Amino acid sequence: MAPVYIRTVNLRCGNSSYGYRHILANHSSQWAAIAAVVGSDWRSFTDWAIAQSLSYPYTWCTNTGANTVNYVGLIQIKNSKGQVVGTYYPRVPTGRTSYNIITAFPQGVPTTGC
Repeated sequence: MAPVYIRTVNLRCGNSSYGYRHILANHSSQWAAIAAVVGSDWRSFTDWAIAQSLSYPYTWCTNTGANTVNYVGLIQIKNSKGQVVGTYYPRVPTGRTSYNIITAFPQGVPTTGC
């Protein structure tokens, strides 16, 4: 199954249910824990992870009941010897017709929620 590529997505300010404010309130500490390992701040790392997940999805699924497309990326954190020390699958659900980013969070299993 070929991915459904979105031309443009929007990270809106949102509220407690979607967008930047939702990610900040509910997932920034998850992102910060990973970002600290690579010497980054949570917001820059999250922006990068979102872009990677949307541009090069590891997998994706459509939830027609919720009218969303869930993109799942693959990020591997490596040490100075090139050994993988962490693997994460960032999930980025977007509105299927609005193209708004609903949320973004790292997970350890690629198929959770699909």
